[in-house]
Amino acid sequence: MPRHLWRAFYPMLIYLGMQVLVTIVAVCVRIIPHITSLVMANNGAIPDPAVYAEFIESTTAWAMGSSSFFLLIACVLCLAPFLPIWHKTPKVLVHYEEQKPALLLLFSVVAFWGFNMLLSFIFDITDITRFFPSYENIIQALSGGSLAIRFLAIVIAGPFIEELCFRGIILNRLQAWTGKWTAVLIQALLFGLVHLNLFQGLYAAIFGFALGYLYVRFRKLWLCVAGHMAFNSIAFMLMFLDERGAEISTWSLLPGVIIFAAGAYFLAKQPPAMIIEAPADEEPAEGAVEACADVPVGESAEINIHP
Repeated sequence: MPRHLWRAFYPMLIYLGMQVLVTIVAVCVRIIPHITSLVMANNGAIPDPAVYAEFIESTTAWAMGSSSFFLLIACVLCLAPFLPIWHKTPKVLVHYEEQKPALLLLFSVVAFWGFNMLLSFIFDITDITRFFPSYENIIQALSGGSLAIRFLAIVIAGPFIEELCFRGIILNRLQAWTGKWTAVLIQALLFGLVHLNLFQGLYAAIFGFALGYLYVRFRKLWLCVAGHMAFNSIAFMLMFLDERGAEISTWSLLPGVIIFAAGAYFLAKQPPAMIIEAPADEEPAEGAVEACADVPVGESAEINIHP
């Protein structure tokens, strides 16, 4: 069991570690030349500590404002380990019948647009974020940097890498030795934990559970990526409007209830992927079953055995 746990969890540590590594390297690149120039300007003597304190304060502010850029770089670097890991991760064999990818995409995007609007409405009407000042700090940090960098990090790169990590790798590896719903629940909790913030972690866990359900029902990772991008796009738009001083009425978010309900309803009406179960007395070996994500309607995914 410890080996199974490690194989399921270490991709999350790679994702977190890559973000920490990128931040440390970037801060060192900024700090070392400046400190060296200060020392040289003082003929090798250590400058006044007050000078260091001012520089450290400005560097901290710079690092916080560059969070989106660091996230973008970390996500790009995570592609190198995650793509081969995902390729070798065992996936259940599935059979698709009468699925219409365009409708799946449409209803998924609509459902997660509405889901974000619903959560934003609840947060505004209850003003619950006032109890979590650290959450406001995170939002402020993600508001720094150019609009293009933030869009790429928050709406494109972040959702892609997180779906590859949590639904593509962790969920599939967990399901190889636990029940389906146990795997969905654990990966959702890990998804909340990786946000390293209590408030954000709570709703991220709910969000992660919804994405996990979406994956085990339709077995299409790209559908989870699209839903995640849709969810984050609403958050990005609201953040953008707030920065521009636009007045966003709390009640203008209320239609999110109807949008979410409609998207979820029609999504649930779509035929799920038909699962071909592995033998009950046989535990999938490492890299045992790999399913093709995009199989023509009415055909089965191929099964590949990795030694």
